[in-house]
Amino acid sequence: MNKHMPILHLLALSLGIPGISIAEPTNDQLLKRIEDPDKSWKLGATDVEERKLWDSYMRAYEACLSATSSAIAPWYVVPADDKKNTRLIISRIILDLFRGLEMAYPEPSKKRRRELRSIRRELEREGAA
Repeated sequence: MNKHMPILHLLALSLGIPGISIAEPTNDQLLKRIEDPDKSWKLGATDVEERKLWDSYMRAYEACLSATSSAIAPWYVVPADDKKNTRLIISRIILDLFRGLEMAYPEPSKKRRRELRSIRRELEREGAA
């Protein structure tokens, strides 16, 4: 097994449940922060300098997603600039994942069915008393 395999892959393989990762890439948020007094404190001159490295960051980001995404633990990239739609998209991903699991209650063993019949009789006796 690859020593760089992400933890979600390991969990998916050991539990049989697909893992998912959600990434929210930034876009024009720096410009929006300037206008928003609640967020403008987050913006600094270094952010403008870092933007010059954006292409390099995006290549690294894409390489990371390509190297770590798989059928059992995929990445989903969702927009981050609209929280309502972001949450809706993430909810849909999770809902679709749950629907695909085809879960069912376990079948009780003969011993468990006898135990349940015994419990039923006891409860019926109490109800008749």
